[in-house]
Amino acid sequence: GICNVRVILAKEKEKKINLTNNQGTVLGESNIKDIKNKRIDKNLIMSKPDFNINAKSAIVVDAKTGKILYAKNSGQQMPIASITKLMSAKVILDLDPDWRKIIKYSKVDNDVFKYAKKWEMAYLYVNPGDTMTVKDLFFSALVGSANNAVYALSRSTGLLRRDFVETMNRKAKEMGMENTHFTEPSGLNPSNVSTAQDLAKLGRKIFNNFKILEATTAKKYAFSTINTKKSHIIRNRNKLLFSDLYILGTKTGYLNEAGHCLIVKAKDKKGNEIIVVTLGNFKSGGNYFKETEKLVKWGLERYKSEMGKRQK
Repeated sequence: GICNVRVILAKEKEKKINLTNNQGTVLGESNIKDIKNKRIDKNLIMSKPDFNINAKSAIVVDAKTGKILYAKNSGQQMPIASITKLMSAKVILDLDPDWRKIIKYSKVDNDVFKYAKKWEMAYLYVNPGDTMTVKDLFFSALVGSANNAVYALSRSTGLLRRDFVETMNRKAKEMGMENTHFTEPSGLNPSNVSTAQDLAKLGRKIFNNFKILEATTAKKYAFSTINTKKSHIIRNRNKLLFSDLYILGTKTGYLNEAGHCLIVKAKDKKGNEIIVVTLGNFKSGGNYFKETEKLVKWGLERYKSEMGKRQK
């Protein structure tokens, strides 16, 4: 069986504290600020990975139940960079788009360049007047994280950009993402903020959509602009897609202010599913991919371990 847990605070030794989480039971927690005044299920054991987590904020949750397996500063509000595009995608999907609808790229879609130079961002190499389908824009936005594709995509809905963003914020509130706020659809503005906890809630919703699975796990996407016949090959730079993980959805993000950000849903051979979010990793050299991959594998092992103990 699994023993009861006693959490000892530095200033209150030998004093039990109750820990609750209204989104699921906490299984592991590395930062006492995240769990103080909350309750732990008496049948579960606190634990944390045996390796260093460089991300400033992280969370591992059971994708099916929302139970938290591990968290580090998971309620800390931070810039989320291009993970913003997942909420933009949800707005699009909820409008039931015609994927074959032809969209003409407009000069206003170049507004993304007010946030950064072209060589500093991912963008689709098209010009005003070029035509492509909604599907082409959707996959360009999620496979290659093309920022101007998101702007064109939001315009394709018929909504003004501010109304599109307002819809993003409304949907965040509907999902209980209380510490999330969006100011534009791409994530280029560092004022797009959220928490690892909130993004886990978004992941539990958005990664159940097959179109999201298809677009975020594709290693590349190819299309040709309709009017010019120019071919485009969009490549996914997410290294987790080239790992041995079984991925059901993922999105990267990076800004100088946000550091590297990553969300992923993965499962093991038995069908156990977890969601991992890491935010604010300022280490270079692909460290955040390796770190998140290790955290996914740790989470799946932790999940199996807990399930095994429950069955005894």
